[in-house]
Amino acid sequence: MAATSRKKSGRRGGSYRTCAGCRQRNLRRVSLRLVRDSAGKCQPDLFGKLTGRGMHLCPDLACFHKAAEQQAAKRVFRQASEFGQPQVLADAFLSASIKQIESIFSIALRSGWLSAGRTVVKQEIKRGRAAFVVISQDASASLSKEIKGLADKNKVTWVEILSTKVLSKFHKGKPLAVLAIRHRGLARRLTDETSIAIKLTESIKKYINNNPQLTAKSVRGKMRDQRAG
Repeated sequence: MAATSRKKSGRRGGSYRTCAGCRQRNLRRVSLRLVRDSAGKCQPDLFGKLTGRGMHLCPDLACFHKAAEQQAAKRVFRQASEFGQPQVLADAFLSASIKQIESIFSIALRSGWLSAGRTVVKQEIKRGRAAFVVISQDASASLSKEIKGLADKNKVTWVEILSTKVLSKFHKGKPLAVLAIRHRGLARRLTDETSIAIKLTESIKKYINNNPQLTAKSVRGKMRDQRAG
């Protein structure tokens, strides 16, 4: 009987990976991967290019701490391994995620798939051309409410992330509080990357708030402007 190349329906959403910390299964594309280097240290695979056996984690600082406490690296790699500092690793993944998001914005801008500014974005949403909307974290309350309401009405995905200063890089240096991506493929990539960045940011902020002995300099509540450099 000839083999068939037809995919199983259960795999159409993509492959899954199990978090070494909480044991939850996540889609591979939103799972964070670490590999063991020749010195036995766990290195974050920030852009999915490192070879070798990998250990996967949720984009949640709590899972990094659980993995460290449970010596998950030794279990996954089946040999002595140094996991490292959970927050340092989580911060590295957050920085990489922000870079990926900005890279997608740059691609959209160069290709003519990025629309900037309140009036233009509203028009794109109403015309059904906007695939993904970004609202800056420091946008005015009125702008934020208006764009969210319009996006929800037209079933367009939106997120609040980064600052007007960071977004200005994609608007000829002018302050920018809202932009829209019109390319569906880029929108799907942004959905994954912003999900990772937001979850990491929230989990890091929560951890800091639950550990008041840590200094204020460690707080990563909002996407920091220095990441735009």
